[in-house]
This record gives sequence, structure tokens and C-alpha cells, in this order.
Amino acid sequence: MRHLMRIRFAQGGLHTVRKGVILYRADHHPRFNHLSTRMKLHAIAFVLVVIGGLNWGLVAIGSYMGSNWNVVNLLLGSWPAVENLVYLVVGLSALTLVFSHKKDCRACNPSGM
Repeated sequence: MRHLMRIRFAQGGLHTVRKGVILYRADHHPRFNHLSTRMKLHAIAFVLVVIGGLNWGLVAIGSYMGSNWNVVNLLLGSWPAVENLVYLVVGLSALTLVFSHKKDCRACNPSGM
């Protein structure tokens, strides 16, 4: 890319420009595209809480149908200690989201993550 130059704007961001068009901000460049540990923890906790919620929904539907649709129990029923560990991790994920939601949520915190 022969016609690239870097420009520092008044807002403090370093941008890559080609023929007057901003291609990307330096902090959004793929090389800098890493997530903070807090954001990774939030994403993992969110996925686990969704999986736990879907499992509880299946438990409720299964009880109305007269069968066992508890996916964790069906997969790990022969290992009760591992099954309890899965429930513990999902519960801890829910607690993590409860206490970190205000600062991680874009809707609750307009300044972003």
C-alpha cells in the first residue's frame, strides 16, 4: 500500500489514511483486536447462563411431558460430582453477571464497555 500515511487526530486516535479516506483506527486494527480479561469473563459467563437457562426451560417442558429433559443430567448422570460441578459453574456465572452487569452492559452504561 504505497499511499498510506498515519495521522494523529485531535481526539488522540491514530488513523491509517489512504488518499484522504480513513481505513481504520489503530485501536481497531486486527493486530490490536484483543479483548480484556473482564470482557472474556463476561462473554463466557453469558454463554453459560444462556445454556443454564435453556436447560431449565427443557427441564420444565420435560416435566409437563412426563419425561426427563435435563440435558446436563442426561449427559453426566453417571458422574454426579461432574454434574454438580457444571451446576456450580453455571451458578457462579450467574453471580458474576449479577455483580458485573452494570459496568459491562452497554444499555446500562452509555459510555460503553
